[in-house]
Amino acid sequence: MGAGIARNFAATFPEQVWGLVISNGGKLDIDTVDSDDTVKAILDRKESIRSGGMDSVFEGWLSSVYTPEFVLARPEIIEWHRNIMTSNNVEKYIHVIGARGKSKEFPLSEITAPTLIIVGSGDEYTGPEQALEIQDALTGSDVSINIFPTRHGAPFERASEYNELVLSFFNGLDQSPF
Repeated sequence: MGAGIARNFAATFPEQVWGLVISNGGKLDIDTVDSDDTVKAILDRKESIRSGGMDSVFEGWLSSVYTPEFVLARPEIIEWHRNIMTSNNVEKYIHVIGARGKSKEFPLSEITAPTLIIVGSGDEYTGPEQALEIQDALTGSDVSINIFPTRHGAPFERASEYNELVLSFFNGLDQSPF
């Protein structure tokens, strides 16, 4: 959820941001429930978590975050993520995934900092289509989009390329005014 937090901070305090990376997240209306199917899916997931704990949803989460090839090649990262996810407080996690209604609108056109948007081509949360929506909303900033051949886990699956891209982006900016 860090990408949404960074995006919303940059929209609220644009004078304090000299460069912005929105990585694998930051969907515009993430809290908007727009169909009966979506409501049912959220309710089913909440019930599954309440009855079976975080372990009950890990495999489904895993398949939306990492490609099968990465899961096989890097079991230590998968185990690390399993430990983090399954240690989440169930009720707090349910609160985060199950918010209903529209989230606060942040004036994205207020963002003036150069912005790099990174997504995975197979990301179910924030993929290329959502990256274009975010780019369109950022009318006050110079935006570039980079699409990795991954799902939601681009920073892990392509760590070297990902880090190089982010460092190159920030190194290409004027020095921080802070």
